[in-house]
Amino acid sequence: MIGDTVLHRAGTRRIVAAGLLVAVMLSAPPAPQSAFADPLNDRKLSLDAQIADLREILNGASEELVEAAVLVKRTQTQLVEAGQTRDNTQLLLRTAQRQDADLASRLAVAQAQEGKAARELATVQTAQLTIRNQVGHLARHTYIGETFSGLAVVLQTESPEEFTGRMAAAEAVFRARSKMIDRLSVQQVDLRNRRARLGAARAQVVDLKHQATAVVVKRQTAQQAATRAEQRVARLLSQRKTAQAVIQADVAAERKRVNALAAEQSKLQRMLMERARAAEAAQRRQDRRKRDAKNRRSGRDARSDGNKEENAGGVIRPSGAMSWPARGPITSPFGRRFHPILKIWRLHSGIDLGLPCGTPVRAASDGRVISAGSAGGYGLRVVVDHGRMNGGNFVTDYNHLSRIVVRKGAVRKGQLIAYSGTTGLSTGCHLHFDTLIDGAYTNPLLWL
Repeated sequence: MIGDTVLHRAGTRRIVAAGLLVAVMLSAPPAPQSAFADPLNDRKLSLDAQIADLREILNGASEELVEAAVLVKRTQTQLVEAGQTRDNTQLLLRTAQRQDADLASRLAVAQAQEGKAARELATVQTAQLTIRNQVGHLARHTYIGETFSGLAVVLQTESPEEFTGRMAAAEAVFRARSKMIDRLSVQQVDLRNRRARLGAARAQVVDLKHQATAVVVKRQTAQQAATRAEQRVARLLSQRKTAQAVIQADVAAERKRVNALAAEQSKLQRMLMERARAAEAAQRRQDRRKRDAKNRRSGRDARSDGNKEENAGGVIRPSGAMSWPARGPITSPFGRRFHPILKIWRLHSGIDLGLPCGTPVRAASDGRVISAGSAGGYGLRVVVDHGRMNGGNFVTDYNHLSRIVVRKGAVRKGQLIAYSGTTGLSTGCHLHFDTLIDGAYTNPLLWL
């Protein structure tokens, strides 16, 4: 479980050393990532890990509080993704709207150009028809009515002056007809060009209409996506607000729970510190007796004498490295954690092992049971004193037990002392295992 602690001087030195070791381990280069890494799956795994940590931090809190905190954590991550999706869809919508407006403007220009080209074509066609009529009229008058052939001019004249006049008139008619034919030819070329421009304008209008139809569909799709994204953001915000209201309603109960754990933890620490001070005083008395002793036995140093006195006092020394109290995954490691509800840093004083209820729990080393029974939020607990180790008094405790087997007396390394459970402020079967030196919590992994 979680609890505040003030580390004793001796324990501090060991934790600092452990911290340096961890820092060296953390400074190693990260493992290379796979070329086929899935960012979405990585984010999911990261969120799952954060939620698992959150459940461990809140282990023992009410189910409503835990689920509300998990929902807040989940919605916080989902809100980031939903916000990005909303921004992207809004960007697509704005782009589609700009394309829609641009195509509408281009279509209006193209339709105006089509209308202008159609009107100009009609004007040219009318002018061409007029010239054709004029040429036809002149031709009829020339060849049917008043002929201006060379022979007619000679035969029908009565004087040189009349001949000259007729010749001049004939030349004027021919010139006028030639000009009309030239104008007609130019207009025919212009007519073809204008028909081509009109055809191009009409094709452009048709193309722009097709584009406009596609952009309208695109804009409508973007609008629907943006609306859905906005609704999802609003829904997530509402869920988070509801969960936060549940959390606020349970803050007092959570503070009470955490304070109860801290009080039980402090109680254990005070007892162990008193034992450590008593052991230190006994060691000083022993040292004085050694200095005053006149008959020293060869081959025995101060440490051997100390062991003899400790054993005489009924304290069993550790038999080397600790063994695991039970085999199971570490579901929550040792270390400081930020409480997401109370907004404070707290120490997770040991390690949690994920075990089914009823799993055998064994002594980590030789020692003597100094406490066994109910320990408030820690449920059923066994505390084992293993004697002095590395200059301090070494103790282990086993929490949230379902049943205690050994309640007092000496125990040996690997001896069955209890069964795992979920008593006290716990929401699932597990074993919370602590290691302490002179009442200061240390990382159990340093001794296992």
